[in-house]
Amino acid sequence: MAMKRLPIRPLFWLTQRPKLTAAIILLVGIILSWRAGELEHKHDLSEQKNEIQTQVSNFRAQLETKLYYNVALIKGLAVDLVIREEMTPDQFAQIAEELSRANPAQRNLSLAPNFIVRDVYPIEGNERIIGLNLLLDPQQKTAVYRSIQLDDAVLAGPFDLAQGGEGVVCRFPVWIKKEGVPRLWGAVSITLDYHQLMKEAGLARLEQDLDISIRGRDASGPAGDYFFGDETAISKDAVRVPVFVPGGSWLISAQPKQGYEASPWWSTNAAMIGLLVSLFSALA
Repeated sequence: MAMKRLPIRPLFWLTQRPKLTAAIILLVGIILSWRAGELEHKHDLSEQKNEIQTQVSNFRAQLETKLYYNVALIKGLAVDLVIREEMTPDQFAQIAEELSRANPAQRNLSLAPNFIVRDVYPIEGNERIIGLNLLLDPQQKTAVYRSIQLDDAVLAGPFDLAQGGEGVVCRFPVWIKKEGVPRLWGAVSITLDYHQLMKEAGLARLEQDLDISIRGRDASGPAGDYFFGDETAISKDAVRVPVFVPGGSWLISAQPKQGYEASPWWSTNAAMIGLLVSLFSALA
């Protein structure tokens, strides 16, 4: 007579050890709840960073628009100068007056043949920069040499201006043909009030809720010096957004003044529901 084979129950031992079974269920539940809570925590953190990214990107867009609008002004002035091959003080004053309308951040426009400032508009309040040798000025010579090397506009600053206040200056080298040979004539420049420029771009709105720092003086990028904010207060979790300025970039770092509000994993909805389900399953 054939023996009756008992059904194979590989988990039979679990039913004989209810405490161990409950412990295993609870442990697995805690691990899954931790994982779910971590995912929810990271999602909340990511949403907050995305919101900050959007705010800073809007500020960056406004700032870049205003900077490159002013670059277009001096490039237009340079083209006019090349066509004329020279420009008298009266001609320069007339053109500069037209270019200076409806531009609150603009401090002055200047011509610097042989990189020595000869003409400036408006003259009032800017007398001190007439005769300034840009190739010898310690605050501006690096950016001037870079503009010559790149043959393009380069932003210098922000720094304290000789005529008072704090500003950024954009220089553009000018080449004029003499006897069919291009010769470096000098530079045209525009000086902008740094604080007015940042105000127009919307920096004050950002500062209401965010700690802000900016580095990259003289368009030197992430490796450059800090010129705004407290860099020691910025954490590794800060949002970082580059600003592409003439000749290089700045780097903006931003984070909430009160810190991120993402809940720790154990207090997220996913984790608490998972822990409760695990507990009831273990008790069952």
